[in-house]
Amino acid sequence: MDEKYILHTVKNVDEKYVIHTVKNAMQLLQLFTDNSPEWSLTELAKEKSLNISHTQRLINTLTAYGYLEKHPISKKYRLGLAIVRLSGVLTTTMEIYKEARPVLLELLEKYNENIHIGILEETNVLYLDKLDSLFSTRLASHIGKRNPAYCTGCGKVLLAYKSAPRQQELLRKIHDNGFEQFGSKTVQTIEELKKDLDIIIKKGYSVSTDELSDGLTSIAAPILDFSESVIAAISITGPSNKVTTLNHINDLVTYSKIISEKLGYIKRSGR
Repeated sequence: MDEKYILHTVKNVDEKYVIHTVKNAMQLLQLFTDNSPEWSLTELAKEKSLNISHTQRLINTLTAYGYLEKHPISKKYRLGLAIVRLSGVLTTTMEIYKEARPVLLELLEKYNENIHIGILEETNVLYLDKLDSLFSTRLASHIGKRNPAYCTGCGKVLLAYKSAPRQQELLRKIHDNGFEQFGSKTVQTIEELKKDLDIIIKKGYSVSTDELSDGLTSIAAPILDFSESVIAAISITGPSNKVTTLNHINDLVTYSKIISEKLGYIKRSGR
């Protein structure tokens, strides 16, 4: 096969840290391109110089998890819906980052407090971006860090706006995993958390004090996309004696709406 049609995205990695079965599976996936969207078992094995039985096990695993599927007529393999889902996640998160960054910088310049934007990953909040305060308390968070959703401003906002069935499922998982006490006011029961989520829906934003860490307050607001779904949250976090004003709340809500509009959200009349 012409090498120009194969994705070359592998970085230099010490071979002793590479799991070769996973490596082989990734190399099989890279064979599927616009020019060669379908492959038979024999073709895949021959192309990567693998034996048939090993290739079959790799394909069975990738198919079981939805990364490949077998065409009912040609009997060849093609990329499955799991790839589409991952692609959608990547596209969404990259777009959020691109559209939100300038707004986050404005918010940082105005208040010089820690700014986050996060998405929900099961029962945790995952930070897509973070801007540090130059003079205020710097937080032990970073891009890619996960914190429990139940004790963070962004996390609570994202939980609050989930559909009732999904929210119930997530709350059940949180309950089963248990509540860790991070700050003096970290919620410790599902009933307490549910009450907080109801308040967030009524107000349209979250204020969390002494929950993830004593002495810190986090104000968070939702970010919506064109489908009116809450896909992320933005927060401003700093010392409780500084991040308490109505201006912080009003500005954060305003900036969250600006980002939402950049992502295609259109406010309906009466909302």
